[in-house]
Amino acid sequence: MVAGSCLVVVIAVIATVVAVRTGKSKAVTPATSSTSSTHLRTAYRSTSLSGVTDGPDGLWVIDDSSNRLVHVNPTRGDSIGRPVAMPGRPTAVTDGSGKLWVASSVADSVEAVDPKTARITSTTPVPAGPVSLSIGGGCLWVASVIAGSVSCLDTGSGSVTSTITLPDGAVRLSADGTGVWVTGSTNTLTRVTPANGTSTSGTPGTPGTQPSFMVHTVQVGNGPIGLAVTASAVWVANASDGSVTEVDRASLQSLGTFRIGTDPVAIAPALDGDHLWVSDGVSHQLYSIDEPTGTHITDVGTLPGAPRQLLNQGGTVWAALGAPGALVSIDGSGR
Repeated sequence: MVAGSCLVVVIAVIATVVAVRTGKSKAVTPATSSTSSTHLRTAYRSTSLSGVTDGPDGLWVIDDSSNRLVHVNPTRGDSIGRPVAMPGRPTAVTDGSGKLWVASSVADSVEAVDPKTARITSTTPVPAGPVSLSIGGGCLWVASVIAGSVSCLDTGSGSVTSTITLPDGAVRLSADGTGVWVTGSTNTLTRVTPANGTSTSGTPGTPGTQPSFMVHTVQVGNGPIGLAVTASAVWVANASDGSVTEVDRASLQSLGTFRIGTDPVAIAPALDGDHLWVSDGVSHQLYSIDEPTGTHITDVGTLPGAPRQLLNQGGTVWAALGAPGALVSIDGSGR
């Protein structure tokens, strides 16, 4: 079934933009870990991986060198069953509503995959260049980098219920229960939430169901890419100036920018909730940052490849690496 055959895109009709000034930049020299408290274990190898998710029946990775979605056994280090051939170039994967969802950046589509049969069950056209996916608030959110937009897909039907074009673009996103956080192409973090009295889903043409959005922007560092949402803050990895920015979720105020590495591209909360992992795209270094202060940064080791994604899911933190491709588990306190 092709969900695109009944595709309805509702353009947001209200966008209120509020710019919030950034906090001060803080230089913190990373300490080198003198302990063996952090352990890196390679669970799977391939030519190049661009994404990972811990689905209802285990780990799935995107092998973007062969445009396949692969079910992985991290204990044996091999694949399970047959891989799923994806159209275009798959760039992101997540799971929800018993399905795997894959963004195909060249085909400009999102595919739903049944993990039990390893078959594509629906294909939905989306705006150009889908590169990031996240589920929250009843939506599968899709960031389309070429179109500079964010779309909400219904996780039942897979159809698009709303799309909003963001003035600052869309590079990566992470959803929570009330909206979505988006890194942009103009050194901003954008908060998108449905306006009061509206919904991100519903029957088009029915009064009260067409979504309109509130949009707030916060200035962060240069070249924001990865982001991590914690209980109190949103952390943004700024690849172009070697820093991370902490933004308070409640006030939408920047709490500070902290220097780290040369090209931080991926960030994820640690399992203990007390710190975050940050990976560097050039040096492949892995860093630990204390939360909430961000002032204690530890260089804990080197990943065996270029980091593409860090994922905290299913009781483990995973790193999906590009060339040379690998899936690596990260264990320990990072101290």
